[in-house]
Amino acid sequence: MTVLAVVLVAGGVTRLFWDDLMYPFGDPRACDGSDVALPAAIKAGGALLPRDATDVRYYTHEGKAVVSFVSDQVPDYLVRTGSIPDTDSLFADESVVKYGMAPGDTELPKGLCGAGLRAPAWYGGAPSAETILVERSPLGSETLRSPARVQVTFLYTDPAP
Repeated sequence: MTVLAVVLVAGGVTRLFWDDLMYPFGDPRACDGSDVALPAAIKAGGALLPRDATDVRYYTHEGKAVVSFVSDQVPDYLVRTGSIPDTDSLFADESVVKYGMAPGDTELPKGLCGAGLRAPAWYGGAPSAETILVERSPLGSETLRSPARVQVTFLYTDPAP
């Protein structure tokens, strides 16, 4: 009877702290090896993630962060990061850069977990980001996937929200 009580208590404690045991910082968005926890409201590339962002994952290491998410509000997000001046300029000649992946390939930066970015991709930057990659539609070079996966790489120095 004592053994059963110990097993039930241990199971209850394990279930209570499951997220803390399974994920870095108790955050299911954090990938293994991350050395800094990001706040609940992630500011990637100088702008908060879109409100509809799903499948959010991040990896932090030595002052750099890579954040991946999926959203239907990517053009607005790119305007807010300063990557493009307005949503009409998303596919202006100077901003469309073909990222070096074959169509249909996927890519996942070292340390980042979750699903990888699928080619073709839009490649850009922002004043507060090293790179921003966005999935383009495989059906046309001037449309994004709907929803599109985004990967933002940036320097991260302030863990406060």
